[in-house]
Amino acid sequence: MKNRDWHKQLRDITHWLRKILTWSSFVVLFLVSGLFVYHVVDIKIMNNDKVNYKPEFALYSILTGSMEPNIRVDDVIFTRKINAPDELKVGDVITFVSENPHTKGAIITHRVESVNQTVDGYSYVTKGDANETKDNAPVSFEGIIGKVIFKIPKLGILRKIVSNKFGWLFLVLIPATFVILVDLIKASRAVKLNKTAETITKQKKTPDIRDVSELKQKLLEKRTKLSALDEMELPRLRN
Repeated sequence: MKNRDWHKQLRDITHWLRKILTWSSFVVLFLVSGLFVYHVVDIKIMNNDKVNYKPEFALYSILTGSMEPNIRVDDVIFTRKINAPDELKVGDVITFVSENPHTKGAIITHRVESVNQTVDGYSYVTKGDANETKDNAPVSFEGIIGKVIFKIPKLGILRKIVSNKFGWLFLVLIPATFVILVDLIKASRAVKLNKTAETITKQKKTPDIRDVSELKQKLLEKRTKLSALDEMELPRLRN
């Protein structure tokens, strides 16, 4: 009895674990898909207006190793818009539009090394963690897109996959295939259970051959006894 209860508990635990894993996969895929849709729209808007476009939140893939080992190539960073210069301090990592003549207009993510305040406003000296020297041109407050608040390691690899024309199809096919497989497995198990139930029902309705033979034997024995009694009673009646 205890062994049977243990097996039942194990089946229940396995059932709930499968449910949790299934729904977790759906949630992760949904969130990742939503993030990439937002990322694609965000990049398209920014390409049209890099100077004035400053979203409240944004995400970017890291393309170079200038911030290693803290931020590596193919990591995805999330930034938050900075509304006032005093929100930034030395040591913060910021994403900005480069004002360096050699890389003008490029979107760069580096760490703030120093903050300078002049009559013209605030400017920030930046440097990549892996670079030996500071950036040549200071960053104006107007050129800052946002402050890095967290990162997701290697999520940029997935972004590369979905960036081509087959990528979105791939992103849709994975969850769709997963859903179909789960439904097929459930349907297959349901069919097997129904067949098993029908077989058990038929077996219960069909009498056992040995039981029938025993019943016939008992009836024959009773008939023989009755015949013997009749033969014993007949002489008495004649007398």
